Amino acid sequence: MPYAVHYLDRADAGDIRQQHREAHIAYRKGLGGKLLLAGPLLSEDGKPIGSMVLLEAESLPEAKTIANSDPYAVAGLFDQIMIHGYKIMAMNLPPSRG
Repeated sequence: MPYAVHYLDRADAGDIRQQHREAHIAYRKGLGGKLLLAGPLLSEDGKPIGSMVLLEAESLPEAKTIANSDPYAVAGLFDQIMIHGYKIMAMNLPPSRG
């Protein structure tokens, strides 16, 4: 089942994002088919303020384990981590711009 994970950064996160970026990217790549979609949430001036992730997991506990094991989460970057079951009703993703 898909799960949407909404991460919001702490206001006082400082350099945590930059310090753990390589480990975070490696972790996400290591999720293989469990990672359906991921990317940063941006402020009006284009700076990261969190992340939105769509995971494939067998259960909510598994989705929570995956979400909370991200190196950013372990390092304390996030103020909030919200996880909800998600039902894909339509999809029309633009080509990758990354």
